[in-house]
Amino acid sequence: MIEKSRQQDTNFELRTIDSLKDYIFLVEDYQRGYQWESQQVLDLLRDIEEFNPSQGAQEFYCLQPVAVKQILNGKLDELILDENLQDKEFEAVYELVDGQQRLTTIFLILSLLTKEKHHTIIYRTRPESKNYLKGINSIPLAKDINTHESIEVLDEHLNSAWENYINTHLKFNNVDNYHFYKASQIILNYPFENKQVFLNRIFNSTQVIWYNEIYKSTKRLFADLNSGKIRLTGAELIKALFVLDLSSNNNGLSAEIAQFKTNELATEWDEIEYTLQQSDFWYFIKGKTKRNYTSRIGYLFDVLCGATKIEDDLFTYRLYADEKKKLDWDELKSFFQKLVEWYNDPFIYHRIGFLLFQNNNKLNSLERIREISTRLTKGKFKKTLDDEIANAFSKSKKVDNTTFKFYDLDNLSYSINKKQVTDTLILFNICLYENLMSDYRINFKEFYDQNWTLEHIFPQNFADIESPEEAVKFIEDYNDLLETESDDKKRCEVFLLQLQNSSIDNFLKLKNTIVEFIKELIQKLNLDQIENLTLLHQSENSSIGNKPFKSKRAEIISFSKKNQSQKVKTSFIPLGTLNVFTKFYSIDGAKLQLSHWSHYDKEMYKDAIVNVLKKYLPN
Repeated sequence: MIEKSRQQDTNFELRTIDSLKDYIFLVEDYQRGYQWESQQVLDLLRDIEEFNPSQGAQEFYCLQPVAVKQILNGKLDELILDENLQDKEFEAVYELVDGQQRLTTIFLILSLLTKEKHHTIIYRTRPESKNYLKGINSIPLAKDINTHESIEVLDEHLNSAWENYINTHLKFNNVDNYHFYKASQIILNYPFENKQVFLNRIFNSTQVIWYNEIYKSTKRLFADLNSGKIRLTGAELIKALFVLDLSSNNNGLSAEIAQFKTNELATEWDEIEYTLQQSDFWYFIKGKTKRNYTSRIGYLFDVLCGATKIEDDLFTYRLYADEKKKLDWDELKSFFQKLVEWYNDPFIYHRIGFLLFQNNNKLNSLERIREISTRLTKGKFKKTLDDEIANAFSKSKKVDNTTFKFYDLDNLSYSINKKQVTDTLILFNICLYENLMSDYRINFKEFYDQNWTLEHIFPQNFADIESPEEAVKFIEDYNDLLETESDDKKRCEVFLLQLQNSSIDNFLKLKNTIVEFIKELIQKLNLDQIENLTLLHQSENSSIGNKPFKSKRAEIISFSKKNQSQKVKTSFIPLGTLNVFTKFYSIDGAKLQLSHWSHYDKEMYKDAIVNVLKKYLPN
């Protein structure tokens, strides 16, 4: 073993994997655990297998940087004691500051393919992660794992194998071990052309950019990591600052108390991150932020620092590192608990979620909502949220000395103000669910993720019609809508006669004339207004968008039934859309028919929107 007080290795160099033999790498509990997904493991295996040092100019395959700091002297003595190490078992011990994902995957590859110990990685993130890695080379081979399958199918099989494994190994059930297991099964089931050649390439032709920090503190090392690699997130760097702040050297705590508080913080951190990873919670608070938060707790720190609109991922971390913002874990916990309180109140949940999604209002950021909530009682806070939606819906502009109200239902048109129509229908659906089930929460992910489009209830685009048979069904809807003896109805009937048993050539001759006629009818019958619009996901809209009402109705109901039975996964069908196509609002039995969307149906639908949204719509 090397001397405990001497730094080995230079500060910055290229190192072969073979040169790391008998090293111990320590992953401390302030760092994230192992998180590599199937695609990343496969990419590494394929890259190394496909690399041939005898071809081309490149002599070695280079992994991205590994940043370490050697553990020496008293700290090494403590580690030897804590981990029950023997001096003769290792060459050197390093804290692995960054690069643990790749180095851990290399460790798994060598452990599983050679059944011999090369280097050791000790994860202190969770006790059972460390124990799991010790016995990794005895992991059973899972069946039905084919690495040539698509990632989606491969992950399904890996998840199924993990569930079977964990049923008999409950003590290993944690997120680190889940990823260890998936990576291990990919390695064990990978179809190597020549396993020994592959291992030789790892040992002798695979190198890492080795950065051994000699002088700087760990805290400073975090700040100076190279940018040409997968970086630690701002949140992970902030977590490191908290752990360093709790160390006995910084605040006089005993080692035992500091370790206790570190473990407590890590547990609370994981619990908060777990909640933020739940889609309904995350999409309730995320708003229009463009940042992709791998560690979503980072978003909360950005809110506390007013930095959600700043593109620099490390801006908030630097505020804390430079002590421009005080490290205050209690502040973060208090804010999170407030978010949980809002989430558990459907009224607040829906209004915050809507204001953040709508974005065209004074409370369009979580920073502003948090700030105003600190000055108000819960009752006044609720009223303020409600009032701000009404204020947003009261916006107007002057047009030729006339006030144009954007959210006046009479002004809501697909061709003029599509966004306002979408906002109105989303709020309409929110209130419908609230009125029907007071404790129900919609998942805003449905509105953020699924490319919602406005669906014309009555068909619009005759130009997309491709056959005489489709044309007849399309025009029949309009014919049913028109008044008896009107000139337009007579023209419809003439077209229908011309299209009966028509050839394609005859249909194509008539098509442009019918297109122009339909455009005229759309304007005359107000078929571009909100009473002929509803929300539908793009995939469903594209499949039914130009069909007659009766056909649309059948397919919408079918989509909804499939979703409820979960036999086939289709997109979320909003309640307001379902009500439209089931004619829920057409309550006069004498006027009820299911063949087309009538003037009466439009009026009743519009009345329903007014009644549900009356406290928000402009006077």
